[in-house]
Amino acid sequence: MMARVRLLLSSALVALAGCADGGGSDGQVASVPSGPQLATVSAINDAELRRYVNLGGGLVAGTAAFGGASCAGRVVRLYPGITAVREAYEAYNRGERVANNPNNDIRVTSARRQAVCDAAGGFRFANLPDGPWVVATEIRAGGGASQLVHRLVEVRRGETAQVTFGERDIIRVRDARMTGS
Repeated sequence: MMARVRLLLSSALVALAGCADGGGSDGQVASVPSGPQLATVSAINDAELRRYVNLGGGLVAGTAAFGGASCAGRVVRLYPGITAVREAYEAYNRGERVANNPNNDIRVTSARRQAVCDAAGGFRFANLPDGPWVVATEIRAGGGASQLVHRLVEVRRGETAQVTFGERDIIRVRDARMTGS
């Protein structure tokens, strides 16, 4: 019985090995769907997240207005810069989608901060605990499509982390947009 199982497993492995190059028995290369890669990020660490629910002495202020586009009247969010959120930020910068976006997890959304951009595309967050934060908002020029921008900032007590969004901050993932309320 064991010899038969080994033979079946060996046959299966040989069959799989023949397909490993992406070709079939006729030598044709199988097509692979194009599109952004799907990245995975670390699990949310509750101990790491805990400090972000407290108040602190740091500030984040900035503008999201460039090239005729602005975040005027749109929501701007400040996400706690825990490992999972930073990994998602880095994946988006590489043009990858994230399988389990930590920014949609209730534990992260309960620690994030939210404001509305003023008419000039300005925003401000006060009373922040020290550490990394990810600032994100959508910008739009006239009736054009929205583009999501984001930036990782470091907050320190008694200082203002200044953010001026630019072309380099646009997320290059097709149809990227802010979700949630």
